[in-house]
Amino acid sequence: MDSTEMRRALGRLCRDRPDFREKLARQALVVKIAERDAGYMVWQSLRKMLDRLPELVAMIQDDADELEEWQQYKITMAAEYVDAVYDSLKYSAQDDKF
Repeated sequence: MDSTEMRRALGRLCRDRPDFREKLARQALVVKIAERDAGYMVWQSLRKMLDRLPELVAMIQDDADELEEWQQYKITMAAEYVDAVYDSLKYSAQDDKF
């Protein structure tokens, strides 16, 4: 089935089933909102990290060795991911100065 046939089939389906058309419209709206709010999602994630980190540190301060291996791994990976973004932004800003 080529793209023209696919569009026609979707058109018939939308015409014959209003509920399907509404689902497609809602899904398109969700995609548009997600694309528009991608920056918002980053801020939400950073705020969540900032809120939880002090409490997490307090929870494991004396018992870091008692964490399960998967928990240790997740914390290590999160730190590496944050470091990678930080380093990228820092070095990019330094490059802009020269």
